[in-house]
Amino acid sequence: TFYAPTAFSPDEDGRNELFVVRGTNIDNDNFKLIVYDRWGEKVFESSDINKGWDGRIKDYRKASLGTYTWIAIFKDKNGVLHEEAGTVTLIR
Repeated sequence: TFYAPTAFSPDEDGRNELFVVRGTNIDNDNFKLIVYDRWGEKVFESSDINKGWDGRIKDYRKASLGTYTWIAIFKDKNGVLHEEAGTVTLIR
């Protein structure tokens, strides 16, 4: 099972602050999440499944409101490679 929210709101109200994907049977040592803006520029990358995107771009500026594309590449605990992709909307 794999889950990724379709929106998040990093507005410091304590709710939905991070874009974090979740799943069962994921090998945490073989995981990567990448988020791109609408121009295809990479704005976030992590190999730690527990580290979500906080809505800031690489130089720590707040990202613009809008829709971002993400891809998660990971192996399950049986060694099978998976690629999941989608979009997430950043709202404040």
